[in-house]
Parts: sequence; C-alpha cells; structure tokens
Amino acid sequence: MSIDRRHVMKLSGAGIAALSIAPGRAAATGEADPDIAEAASAYFGALGYKPLPPLSLITGDDAFNGGLRFDPTRRDFDPKGQFVIQRLARVADAENRDTPGVLASFNVIGLQGRVQDKPGDLLLHVLDFLTAHRALGSARMQFVSTASVFPLLEAVGPVADGNRVERSVAEARHTADGAGVYAPQGHPFGVDITTVGIFYPVAGGAIGPQPDHAPQGTVKIAEIGVGPAREGLSPVEYGLIGIERLALAEGRPLPDFEETRLDLLRALEREAQTRGIALPSGYSAFA
Repeated sequence: MSIDRRHVMKLSGAGIAALSIAPGRAAATGEADPDIAEAASAYFGALGYKPLPPLSLITGDDAFNGGLRFDPTRRDFDPKGQFVIQRLARVADAENRDTPGVLASFNVIGLQGRVQDKPGDLLLHVLDFLTAHRALGSARMQFVSTASVFPLLEAVGPVADGNRVERSVAEARHTADGAGVYAPQGHPFGVDITTVGIFYPVAGGAIGPQPDHAPQGTVKIAEIGVGPAREGLSPVEYGLIGIERLALAEGRPLPDFEETRLDLLRALEREAQTRGIALPSGYSAFA
C-alpha cells in the first residue's frame, strides 16, 4: 500500500517533530507499553486530538461482559477528535487461557475522529502512525473488510489485491468482530459500525489460532470504523489500535495469560475497594 505522503504531512504537520520516545522500554504487567502509549499520545495530540482519561475497568453493567470494560466506547464526544489509552478485559478470553497469545486484560489506543475530516482521514492517520512512527511495513499489512470499504482504502493509497481479504456483509456481520463489521451482541451503546481490520504478520508460533478470516500468519493490530452500519448512528470515524498486538508486530513478546490474570484481579479488587462497590461478576471468570 502506498500512502499519500503529501496528504499525511498536510494533516499531521508537527506530529513528526513531537516524537522523541526512547524505544525498547518494557511495561509493567497490566500497564500500556510506555513506548507505544507515549508515541501515540504525542502523535495524535499533535494532530489536535484531545487526550481523555481512561474509563474505569468496572462498568457497573454486569449484564454485558460481566461488568468489565469491553472496549473504549464512551459517551464523551468532541468534534475536534479525541483519544484514550484504555485497559480492557473480555470475559470470553477466560475460557481460552491455554491458547498462546490470549491475555486476561490488554490495552488499546481508542480514537474518535473529527467532524471536519474527509472520509478515510482517521484511517490515514492510523496508517501514518503505524508506518512512519512505528516502522511497520505498509506492504506487509493485510486489510480485511467488505467490498464497500475497499474504494475508501484505494482513496487513501492503492492496496494490492494480495493485501486485502474481502468478506461478504453476512459473514462480517456474523462474526461482528471488527473485520468488516463491529457490533458486539448486547453492547449497551448499540455499537454497529462498518470497519476495516488491519492485520500484520508475526513470527510463527508467537500467537495461537486466529479467526478464519485472518490472513495466515497474521494478527489484527488495529481496526477502523469508517461509518455506521445502520441508520441513526454517528458518521464520525473511530479507531482502535491494540498496544500489545502492535508490540508483538514490532518483534516484542507478549506477556503470558497468568501474569495478566493476576494483575487484572488485583486491579479489580483495588478499584472495587476504592469506589466502595461490589466486585463485578466478570471477576469470578478469571479468579
């Protein structure tokens, strides 16, 4: 994929000069990798995206994901765009604890686009961050989505046929996991977004079996919501970059499930005590 550099420079300007993060620092268990988190904060902050504090791990809604924070979706909205470094945990992952690469909790960069942006601008920003500032090869990226999204990709930069995987809308909606459609069943905000999943190759054996739609030998490192999948939802673009997955794509190891499990339990206990609330039902799934 060839990214339009003139377009990137016009949009990101001072973002390049703002990045002076020392590589290779390791994060404490449960914390976002400081190298990636600080680089993302500098890059998207320089573009004018507003930084937000992370949401709590305990949502108070036990009916969805056992009361644990599932994704960075929030009610806050800023027309100039915003981003957050957010820790998440998904109850379904507790059942896959023996699968290599599965974590009890993980961190993401959550992004909300700007109302004045053209379609594909947030996608362009994410690709520029991944390639120019995290040194991933654009030619190695694989894009998985439905046919309606590929013209938008082509507008950002040509994508070779071998670098895209087209899914039917029905198939993408069946999994609804961000590779064409993101619409978690029972999500309290009724999220239903047309997306493109960005996959990247990793060293063999570094992570366990991936979904059928994942290109062989890759993991999904990001997904971009390019528009609502049904009427009545905001047309603003959204993005999510997996911090541990990005570190893996850069050649660094993942923490193991047990490390993240114990740290998640401690974090939930601290939060429940501090807030004076009961532990969520999702706690017992990992306990």
